[in-house]
Amino acid sequence: MTKDDLLSVGKITGVHGIQGALKLYPYVESLSIFKSGHRVVLRNPDGKEESYVIQEGHPYKNILRLLFEKIDSRDAAEKLIGSEIFIEKSLLPDPEANEHYWFEIIGLEVFQTDGVPLGKVVSIFQTGSNDVYVVKDSDHEKLIPALHSVVKEIDLQNNRMIVDLPDGL
Repeated sequence: MTKDDLLSVGKITGVHGIQGALKLYPYVESLSIFKSGHRVVLRNPDGKEESYVIQEGHPYKNILRLLFEKIDSRDAAEKLIGSEIFIEKSLLPDPEANEHYWFEIIGLEVFQTDGVPLGKVVSIFQTGSNDVYVVKDSDHEKLIPALHSVVKEIDLQNNRMIVDLPDGL
């Protein structure tokens, strides 16, 4: 696994019980990626990384309760609090047609349909109705709604997005 193959999917926020269960605050909606047998990487607050295998995972209130192989005590689990958890991107389910993961969109160069460059997608945020791409060039920031009527093409191979901005944007 290389760093480019990994995606941050949550953070260890505490322990549960005396047998080494960990409380994970997930950054992702789909908890199916936390399956028994999947290998994950934990990066502690000091930047040290270590690989673990998920023994089991269960939703618990607004978090996920995880057990890892070789972590079998509360003391061992407490050492992992504050660690960020990473999975291989290949473990993610395939997105639906014409949908993309945010990590695929961030970094794309954005162009208008006439070829005029607008900048690069630097972040994404959700609104009640749609996502919004934050696109920056050296001087300006544009907020571009992630709507099919605006985003005409996403070309991951060539690292570009083509948009048809409505009047006023």
